Amino acid sequence: MCKRMTSELRMQAQGRHRSNADDRRDGHQLALQTDLETIQQYDKMILRLEGQLIKSTRRVASRDYALLRTVTGIGQALALTLLYEIQDIARFSTRQRFCSYCRLVKGTVASAGKIKGLLGSKLGNPYLRWAFGEAAVLSKGHSPFIQAYAPARKEEAVAGRYYCNAPHYFVG
Repeated sequence: MCKRMTSELRMQAQGRHRSNADDRRDGHQLALQTDLETIQQYDKMILRLEGQLIKSTRRVASRDYALLRTVTGIGQALALTLLYEIQDIARFSTRQRFCSYCRLVKGTVASAGKIKGLLGSKLGNPYLRWAFGEAAVLSKGHSPFIQAYAPARKEEAVAGRYYCNAPHYFVG
């Protein structure tokens, strides 16, 4: 046993012995390098797909795409998401149905004027809810109108007076 310990100490002193920690560190570095190379390849593929999608969108729905891009807070990705998730806006008979489909309002169960509960939190399109939420946050940072409007909405929400049908005022 002493001979083995002595030989290990000699190998460590000469730099020839590698510890388990060194082996693990090398394994982690190799895994990270592989992950980075994979991410770089995915980035290249995503850029090619985005370019093709934008080209075809400009051919098929250039007017709608251009209109969406004029809204403060809506960039390329959000415009494409909204355009392809909504499809044909004419399929919604009212703006309330559209807002409901986008998960911007919650359904309620009421009886004799009293609200008994909320329904339908999972009904509708979750991607549209995400897209409209992102657009709202981004536009709040860039639009003076929304910056002026936001504190009043926040006060109403804190006071319990915020009504879910506020999005109807902005749609249609």
